[in-house]
Amino acid sequence: MTDVTVDRLVATYIKIRDARAAASSEHKKRDAALKEQLDLINNALLAKAHEAGVTGFKVAGVGTTYIDVELRCSGADWGVFYNWMKENDALDMLERRIKSTEIKKYMDEHEGAIPPGVNTFSQQIMKIRKSSV
Repeated sequence: MTDVTVDRLVATYIKIRDARAAASSEHKKRDAALKEQLDLINNALLAKAHEAGVTGFKVAGVGTTYIDVELRCSGADWGVFYNWMKENDALDMLERRIKSTEIKKYMDEHEGAIPPGVNTFSQQIMKIRKSSV
């Protein structure tokens, strides 16, 4: 590459960088559309399970589904919550967001009590596993 000009190297670099950005953008669009389709199917399965009064389905040779509950947390008052975390040496409750697993652990250890400054909500989701057959 010693005989290639700087101009050509820079132009090629920018062309490749732009192509990567376009490919990444296209991938994100396709992935978002696929995720939306999965969410629609998940919601339909959850509705069918509620209608049938069951907690899941087994589809022979394909897979099984089961209802699970995910805990999601958001800050209601970050100042209050942050002060509480400092006072209780509980800074492990944060990631880049409130760590739902740590809030759940706290709630389990404190009879369902929620730390101050936190909102929680639970939602049912349908889990799907591929059959091993």
